[in-house]
Amino acid sequence: MSNSNLLDDLMKLKSSSPQPPSKPQSPAISPDAKAEFDKWKQCCEDKAYEEGVPHLLKAADGGYPPAQSDMAFQLFKGRLIPNDIMKAEQYARAGAVQGHDGCQLWLGQILRHKGQFAEAVDWLTKSAAQGQGWSAFILGEMYEKGEGVPANLDEAVRWYKNSARTTNAYGKDAKKALDRLGIAVYEEGEYMEAVLSVQITPGLSVDDFYNHGRFWDNLQQPEQLAYLIAAANNGHPEAAKQLSDILVSDDAKSYGFYSPQASAHYFQLAKDNFKKLADAGDAEAMSDYAWMIKDENNPLAMQYLERGANMGNDSCQLQLGRIYLDRRMYDKAMYWLTKSAEQGQGWAALLVGQMYENGEGTMRNISKAKYWYQVSVDSKNYYGQYAQECLDRLAATGGGGIDLGAIGDAVDEINGKLSDIGDTISSGLKSLFGRFKK
Repeated sequence: MSNSNLLDDLMKLKSSSPQPPSKPQSPAISPDAKAEFDKWKQCCEDKAYEEGVPHLLKAADGGYPPAQSDMAFQLFKGRLIPNDIMKAEQYARAGAVQGHDGCQLWLGQILRHKGQFAEAVDWLTKSAAQGQGWSAFILGEMYEKGEGVPANLDEAVRWYKNSARTTNAYGKDAKKALDRLGIAVYEEGEYMEAVLSVQITPGLSVDDFYNHGRFWDNLQQPEQLAYLIAAANNGHPEAAKQLSDILVSDDAKSYGFYSPQASAHYFQLAKDNFKKLADAGDAEAMSDYAWMIKDENNPLAMQYLERGANMGNDSCQLQLGRIYLDRRMYDKAMYWLTKSAEQGQGWAALLVGQMYENGEGTMRNISKAKYWYQVSVDSKNYYGQYAQECLDRLAATGGGGIDLGAIGDAVDEINGKLSDIGDTISSGLKSLFGRFKK
């Protein structure tokens, strides 16, 4: 696929109406089965595993496939429940015939363990067809090693690729297997073909599109990128901004859809949409729009940032403070960064801490530096890790140098106490002289 028509192809991704796949008729599930399974999951979250086993048993016996999958796993592995392969197979088969991919996975695992390879491959294939990455990885192993099936490297590669293209933890192992074989997860053109073939669910909001696709940079899934593109095409500015970066990234080169032309299109689209929102009074959009135009029109960017900052938006306050800090206009930098940090903005708190530690525009004050570093850490912001490093360094070195700010604070405190003593003495003298007058 050439870059010349890539943009046209991307613009087609908006929404369509796929027919849902048919599923086998499910047997009756007891009314409380799901509730019991939820109790089991809660016990797992609380690490109260043994307490949760009775709930899991009730849910599995109630015919709930996710519970039957977990029960098959427990019986097969013998973790919380004594190992019982026969019962494990019964639970797995009960859910597998209902089409549950986890049950199909465990049924395939159990049959593989028993040496019934033909049926194992059948159930693992059904599970993998539903996107179960672990099943696909197992099939890759079986075909590569010739385990119960004729060795077939092409089939092994096909299943390893299927597994590597999922978000399952075993997808990473599948990718390692492909690297060992010297084969890419996606051949040239395959990735974008997969993206463009995604059927976008109709009836979703633009925010739904974006939330479904926003973490593409962590997972590289075609479906997620398709939804991110759909969000951008339907007017979501943050999606368009993220997409403009993705299209000129190293991942885009690796996956075969690198396109500066498409990147420029989505950058402009993001900028236009952020401006509309900013002009309508959206303070967060003012921050985003200012960031996008700061290099081409800094005075206009400053206008939007000042407007948003005065509205109390912490992102605008942060950006404005950083600009003043770069210009060494420390009073204004400290003012706006502190405003932002007071709202829990971790990056701003880190910068305020650094200003106090370095004595930039203020007296050096290690105690205040530590305070703001801790605010940054507590914000759970990405920059909190750097603030923690600063705290560790100060703890190891004691701060170093003369802490004029701390000395000033101590002097102010002493002066305050002296003032209180003076007021007390003055009041006493007035009372004494008042008695003599009488």
